[in-house]
Amino acid sequence: MVQTPNSKLSEPSPNSLKNNSHAGPPRTIGRSLVASVCQRSQVRKSVTWRTLPEARAAHLRIAGFEEGTVNELRKALAQIEQKPTNAIILDLRNNPGGLLNEAVAAASQFLGHGNVLLVKDAQGRVKPVPVENGGLATNIPMAVLVNDGSASGAEIVAGALPDARRALLIGETTFGTGTVLQEFPLRDGSALLLAVEE
Repeated sequence: MVQTPNSKLSEPSPNSLKNNSHAGPPRTIGRSLVASVCQRSQVRKSVTWRTLPEARAAHLRIAGFEEGTVNELRKALAQIEQKPTNAIILDLRNNPGGLLNEAVAAASQFLGHGNVLLVKDAQGRVKPVPVENGGLATNIPMAVLVNDGSASGAEIVAGALPDARRALLIGETTFGTGTVLQEFPLRDGSALLLAVEE
């Protein structure tokens, strides 16, 4: 399942909030539930990396495609560029996907030209989604790791790189989603996620 920029992730938010026991009952502001006093727990990063000195490679993990993932990715790639690395191992295992625009922008960091994917609407019209300019790692050799927990946006990235002959794909058959969801807000504050493209 791929989500448009306005859609919500189905997994828990990385910014989990704990209510202070003295804060009183939470109050509702718009559609958000906010506690009077909050303490932020540890924030999960979408992008992490480490060097593998014995292989002179960087192990780069993307845990999900949330808002801000590409900014984290660009920072990581700039740091990797300063290290004596000859290759990147892009780890998309157990990445459930997320926002379509973040996945496209992430794939574009490794692609110099072409399309990231083709999107087909309900009428059968096919629209190419081109690579975005300004990729930071368009020439370094790569391998992409996937497993049966790689879904949605992770599958877009994992498919785009081998299709462009940019990376070797290693692992298991992925989850197999291929729909774009659009959010339709409802009057009661909830929302309907409807598949509009594949």
